[in-house]
Amino acid sequence: MAGDAFRRAATPGGLWGVGALIYCGRGRSGAAGSAELRRYELMLVLHPEVDEERRQAVMERVRRAVSEGGGEIAGEDAWGRRRLAFKMAGHAEAYYHIVHLRTDGQATSALENALNLAEDVLRHLLVRQEDVPHAEEASSDDEAALPAEDAAGDAPEPVEVVP
Repeated sequence: MAGDAFRRAATPGGLWGVGALIYCGRGRSGAAGSAELRRYELMLVLHPEVDEERRQAVMERVRRAVSEGGGEIAGEDAWGRRRLAFKMAGHAEAYYHIVHLRTDGQATSALENALNLAEDVLRHLLVRQEDVPHAEEASSDDEAALPAEDAAGDAPEPVEVVP
């Protein structure tokens, strides 16, 4: 099992009478660097006192962390300064920034560690996005599911409901 993603623990016998297996942190296929890129959405809540230069520095750190992890930024959306639903660290307002990215699942932990250490970030939330069909594809499927009109092009007559 030397090439596998699992290795035997140093303790003989382990928990069930066999050596315990430890996951070594490689992708699902077992080869390092071969994991697929997944879609994520990152919401950042930035300190309200930071100026534009420091906000851009935080965003540059996010971009660098994603690119170093083998990912890519798909889009960014700065929402600006917004009122918070509740106070965070004594602040009633904060800057919101949304980042759409594609990265390996293991690279997200490094990104979150960097965000936890950033003083200008009050909170962050990194959510994995499910693969859903585009709106155009969904609307064409919905139209196909509707009953077809008759040959004359008229819709069926409405039914009168008698109480």
